[in-house]
Amino acid sequence: MIDISNLTVVKNGIKILDDVSLFVGENQVVGLVGKNGTGKSMLLKTIVNIIKPNFGTVKLSSNKIAYMPQSIFVSKHLPMTVIDFMDLFSVKAPMSLLEEFGIEKTLQTQLINLSGGELQKLLFVTTIQQKADIFILDEPEQNLDLASKIIMFDHIKKLTQKSSILMVSHDVGMVFSQMDHIICLNHSIHCQGKPHELKLETLSCIFPVETIKNIIGKYHD
Repeated sequence: MIDISNLTVVKNGIKILDDVSLFVGENQVVGLVGKNGTGKSMLLKTIVNIIKPNFGTVKLSSNKIAYMPQSIFVSKHLPMTVIDFMDLFSVKAPMSLLEEFGIEKTLQTQLINLSGGELQKLLFVTTIQQKADIFILDEPEQNLDLASKIIMFDHIKKLTQKSSILMVSHDVGMVFSQMDHIICLNHSIHCQGKPHELKLETLSCIFPVETIKNIIGKYHD
């Protein structure tokens, strides 16, 4: 469970997060959406205590948290293979899982030589293999093709059997089809609700109308 109340984060005199309150229940997956630069990643970093808020509280039902950042910097001067990376987190991913994502042949590959999609898959596999009660995922599906996204969201759904999940995503179609609850962030909470509760006119100031018209129509028949 994640319970956030009146969270405010100020950076260089600007409110990046402004009085944000939200709740993620047990066995629930919540999608966090919004334009770039509206505080989504900042919110996740505040939840996992990377950034301290200026005001407000973050209450978690467990200290067993797995966090997948939006990206990681891989130095060309750091010799580390895929299997070395997983060992850092004491993760032993089953071969069947690696095969699902098509990275079973990369175990001895240096991180610097992975493609963007392969690195994203590695981050996701390493994250979901951790024994956590809360998963915080920042755009896990970026750089992935549709087939890989479908596999990823299937695993995210399975995680909800024992965990709470908050994830940032720019894939509006996947968010509306896979999330239990959606939160639209624009430094403060712009709107939130179940997919069928969100209205086109409310979302149009965040997403292009044509992007969401056909998607959201499925939930208002």
